[in-house]
Amino acid sequence: MRSSVLLLLLSGCLINESGYQHELDRINGESDTDTDTDTDTDTDTDTDTDTDTDTDTDTGALSYDGTYTGGTFEVDIEVPAFGMTDTCSGTVEWLTVEEAASPQLDGELTCAFAGALTAFFKGDQHATIEGSMSGSSASGDVLLGTFTFPWTGSFPSETELEGAFSGTTTYATYKVNYDGFFDTSR
Repeated sequence: MRSSVLLLLLSGCLINESGYQHELDRINGESDTDTDTDTDTDTDTDTDTDTDTDTDTDTGALSYDGTYTGGTFEVDIEVPAFGMTDTCSGTVEWLTVEEAASPQLDGELTCAFAGALTAFFKGDQHATIEGSMSGSSASGDVLLGTFTFPWTGSFPSETELEGAFSGTTTYATYKVNYDGFFDTSR
């Protein structure tokens, strides 16, 4: 038997403990019927680590900064004491939006009256616009001649600004109703 074991070891066979006994029995001509069943009592746990990384970049808040040009500027004016109404129609010449500046919105608008008010306001009328912003909301004043029109508006997208205004003011002691809007983009 010792020679059989030595022969196995010298031949380089690696046999586990139960297999070793079985091989020895086979060599010696003995037979053993193994009726044992192995039960796995090992409680496997998954120790894999998730190595996925999020490659999305946070672009932060939208930036509305830039120079806006073009678009429409329009104001309807009514002077009830004289039964006069007219519309001053034109464009946004330029409007600079810079969140870190003061004012945050600053620009120039032009329009021309085409009806009854041309007797008082001839040719192109130059207006200025100023304002501030909070998120996508904006507000300020449109100054057209002696009129000041408070406006409110918003940025419907990162490249568009629109505003509207309506109310009542006075001109040389006369009541003046106004209603207007502007829109522009960059």
